[in-house]
Amino acid sequence: MLELLDNIFRENKFYEYEIKKIVKNEFVKKIYTNEFDDMYMIMETELNENTLNELLEVSQEVYETDTVEKAKKSNWVMILLVKQKEYIANQQDHISDKQRKLILNIEENQYYCRKYILWYAEEERAALEAILDGNYTIKNISGILQNYNYFCEFKENANKGYDLLTRMCIKLPFWNLSDIEGLDMSIEDMLREKVNVLADGLFDLLVEKNSVDTLLEKIQLSEKDEREIEKKIKELESE
Repeated sequence: MLELLDNIFRENKFYEYEIKKIVKNEFVKKIYTNEFDDMYMIMETELNENTLNELLEVSQEVYETDTVEKAKKSNWVMILLVKQKEYIANQQDHISDKQRKLILNIEENQYYCRKYILWYAEEERAALEAILDGNYTIKNISGILQNYNYFCEFKENANKGYDLLTRMCIKLPFWNLSDIEGLDMSIEDMLREKVNVLADGLFDLLVEKNSVDTLLEKIQLSEKDEREIEKKIKELESE
């Protein structure tokens, strides 16, 4: 999966950052950036009750280092790769209810950076590689997403590669749907349905770039989190 993502990032004009200069954590596998100071940190670890704490520990390390420019810290995304032991064909999104709750809890966390969980099974990855056939361009991705036969197979849980591709369109923000020419509305509706499983209306907030304030209204924070955020805001205002 790391090789697949490496090809995608490089095709989209990202280059690799030297990991040792930024973070020493063993879970961090790759870091990519581009001329616009977007920074993507690719990690691999287990998805469990401790995962969020692990991500926050790495985030704090990066946030406190002087090696990373402030602009990159402001455009920083974590992508956590979670390899499934098996492909769960008949389960919604091919993950368990417990995993879905863990994913939602991590992706809603607002500290330090945006966080996305990209889960996959090895057979999904292999199937997607076969569909892409070595071509990682947006033009090719667009053609695959609009392929009617692929889409019909996907609706019947019969195209594992296409399934993973639609998931990646959501989990990789630089793959903006506006870059995909002639996107079939039925496919966009399908993506909206899959994202809104996590929170109603989340697709519009993520893809159509509504305001941060509106997005935060969708996220239920604990009183402790709200106090911490207010504290951070006051600290920033006093600087």
